[in-house]
Amino acid sequence: MKLFIKRLLAFLLFLIIINIIFTFFYEKPLREAIKNGTHSTYLKYNDINNPEKNYEMVFMGSSRGISTYNPFIFDSILDTKSYNMCTGSQNTVETYYILRNILLSQKPKYIIYEMYEPSFNNRDDYYLILDNAMFFKSFLLKNEMIINGFGINGIIPYMIPIIKHKLYIKNDISEFLFRNKKNKIINDNWISGFYYDNNIVDSVSISNFREIESFDHISISEKKELYFNKIVDLCEENDIELICVRAPYPPSRIRKSISVDNASIFFKKICKENNIPYYNFNAMYNEKFPYLDTDFSDTHHINSYGAKKISNQLSIIIKEKHLK
Repeated sequence: MKLFIKRLLAFLLFLIIINIIFTFFYEKPLREAIKNGTHSTYLKYNDINNPEKNYEMVFMGSSRGISTYNPFIFDSILDTKSYNMCTGSQNTVETYYILRNILLSQKPKYIIYEMYEPSFNNRDDYYLILDNAMFFKSFLLKNEMIINGFGINGIIPYMIPIIKHKLYIKNDISEFLFRNKKNKIINDNWISGFYYDNNIVDSVSISNFREIESFDHISISEKKELYFNKIVDLCEENDIELICVRAPYPPSRIRKSISVDNASIFFKKICKENNIPYYNFNAMYNEKFPYLDTDFSDTHHINSYGAKKISNQLSIIIKEKHLK
């Protein structure tokens, strides 16, 4: 028995040492980006955690919102001060805790939430979740999100970084072995958390577009739906008007979508149950702001040209229906 315990302790010590070494080398670019002030998530939290900024409107949600909602346009039309706090693969659990972190420094009047199917499913990217948690203003809030929000599934990658990085390690190995690393166009244009993306999806990609996502093949997480309700309650408690939106998809994808848009039906349903306005820009054709395939950088992310359209369109809606 003593021998077993010794071997177990030796094995655990080996794992700890391996993780320390791995983390030190693999996260070196991340540490350098933070030090140089070029890490996008660091920049977002550096702004939002500053109480002197006084942001009145905050955009939240997944990467679909990062390049979609341009605060500069909203501020110029609504005479407000806004910030884009959308982050990669942000799900409703994250959104709830990110909003609580925001409320430690800011007193927004409006939260604009981008509704996205994967934000409600059972899958989680713990690299991106912990990337957000890293910059929380409160260490206790960070631990609460990891432990209460994600339980053992959140604790394990937090304690063992190799697990957190597993998907990215796999991609890096594949790129190294097969020399299939994609050339990325780097764009350093950031405006109040908004990513100014000038890339335009190519014609080959457009021809291969598939129908838009639905809940036909995605399980809705009861926990994620519960956390959406917690977001609603948190906004009510802090006298914040919550407005839910769904950014447009490329027209070619919509035309190929023969299935019923049950995702939008679900979003509309939960918003109606909570008396929250919901604007689906896939079902709101406007002659002044027609969306084209060239308004997108890929299958579902809007570029700067499309962002100009939807930011103007949504600003007008807020001004006419919600401005206090």
